[in-house]
Amino acid sequence: MAELDKIFRRSKTVLDPGKEEGAIAVLELSTKAVKLLIGDVPQIKKEGFDFRYFYRNAVKTETGLGLDEDNLMDMEFFDNNVVPAIMDMVRTADSKRVAVLYTVATAVYRNATNKEEMIKSIRRNCGINVKILNKEEEAIGTLTAFMFSRPHNIKLADTSNVIMIDQGGGSTEISIFTGEGVLNGTFSMDLGTTTLIKELIKTSSLDKGVKTILEESDTKVTKLLNKFYSSPIATAIVDAESILCVSVGSAITSATDKIGNPKQHGTKLTISGLSAKIDDLNKKLELHYGDSKALATDLEKHEDLRKMKNIDKLLVMRLGLPLYIEVMKKFKLDGLIVSGTGLWYGIYFENLYKLQS
Repeated sequence: MAELDKIFRRSKTVLDPGKEEGAIAVLELSTKAVKLLIGDVPQIKKEGFDFRYFYRNAVKTETGLGLDEDNLMDMEFFDNNVVPAIMDMVRTADSKRVAVLYTVATAVYRNATNKEEMIKSIRRNCGINVKILNKEEEAIGTLTAFMFSRPHNIKLADTSNVIMIDQGGGSTEISIFTGEGVLNGTFSMDLGTTTLIKELIKTSSLDKGVKTILEESDTKVTKLLNKFYSSPIATAIVDAESILCVSVGSAITSATDKIGNPKQHGTKLTISGLSAKIDDLNKKLELHYGDSKALATDLEKHEDLRKMKNIDKLLVMRLGLPLYIEVMKKFKLDGLIVSGTGLWYGIYFENLYKLQS
């Protein structure tokens, strides 16, 4: 077991043995994508955070779609769709003279019953190590990103607690931190936008109305949140004196109606604004699809068709946003702040400043 732990817990890969103090990069393997982040070390250390000091690249792999109902990854899907994307990112990092690459993986890797096979495939084909983050590490990394990148008008010293809602493709983590960034606890739900879309495709075969399957998805989210509300984390949130809610995820960043992370970052969203967005999304989806089978058919077709119709983005928002609204209502929050940085930036800063030690 110790040997297996080593396989899953090594993030560092030295690409240039002669320059370990040179440029560093982070490769994040998420449920939806493979993402590469390279920072300008001298500029960041001298000037602090600025989006302009980072090179970012992402390939949408929809890795989570390769998991079956028993959380077994289809290795043919993985080797043909995910591994090539990882290989391309490693080549990019090498071409940009990255000295050290830190690779981390999230929910889909954490949940896969054959994760060892997945990691060995990456090591064999791409020549890199991968660290599968636990839920607490993912939560801390995501807040670390916001701590270093937060807009100047957001003063964490003015709040006693920070709630972080991190909605990914395969899971959602709701965490509470002190204003100084100390984690007091995290609650994880095996529910993300990719898993909701997979469930929607499954139930759509029953030929229901689009409105019906969307409402059924909302009911599922509510049931899972009810478990969260009875947790110690929820109790700590209720007892908190002052709260700043920071939120991460494709659904919430898209809901800003702004293009690109630099513009999305720091945007404040309210319950009324998000509710209006959901109403608009309902109208768009019901206008395009008379029944759920037609929607499922398009979802299962070629990716280019989905992009052309913008289905993925619409569904990620429609299925993901109700969770944020429910949490804000439950804890009487005026609004939330969108973080456009996220986990990969947090892992970058942790390694740049050796925060883990």
